[in-house]
Amino acid sequence: IDDATRIWRAVRYEQRLDFSIEPHTLELLKRDISYLDSIGGNRMRHELELCLEEERPEKALSRANELGILKKIHPSFRANGWAGRKIAHARNVLQPYCPTQELYLALLFYHLTTPELEHVIAYLNFPRSVSQTLQDTLKLKECLTVLIEPQVMPSQIYHCVHGYSQSAIVVNLMATNSPAVREHIELYLKRLHSVQP
Repeated sequence: IDDATRIWRAVRYEQRLDFSIEPHTLELLKRDISYLDSIGGNRMRHELELCLEEERPEKALSRANELGILKKIHPSFRANGWAGRKIAHARNVLQPYCPTQELYLALLFYHLTTPELEHVIAYLNFPRSVSQTLQDTLKLKECLTVLIEPQVMPSQIYHCVHGYSQSAIVVNLMATNSPAVREHIELYLKRLHSVQP
């Protein structure tokens, strides 16, 4: 009641240290989850960013999803099994480097619609660079239908992908289930982006 961000902190510590929140405390947490509405978007963003700094952020995010904490950011926001798997995959693929928060956020918000994403961006007051990556990710996602075709021309691949941020391109590469889309994005990253006429 004094500070609703303690709800986030409890979840982070529970998952980091592998314990279970004591039943009465958990009951109070669920009862008072509405107090998260009383904290501003900047503080909510800070708590989300702290989750992403955890060694395995998907654990804390999955628990926050289970308890209904993420719905306080937006009713459509979920950190389901898909998001958890993609975050873990990003961490494995990019070793020994750690994925950026921008990349994690873009994966988390990948299934939002454009209006939903704009609402989240405004509420959480993301910096311009982060907002741009999130917007680019969804815009590029809408263009991927072009890249599903196996015989797509290199010029079409270039025009579809060029102009979007590197993080947005990598997120779509990791998020897609289409081998053709993956192959075409990889072709762009390895060769087409640097072709000079």
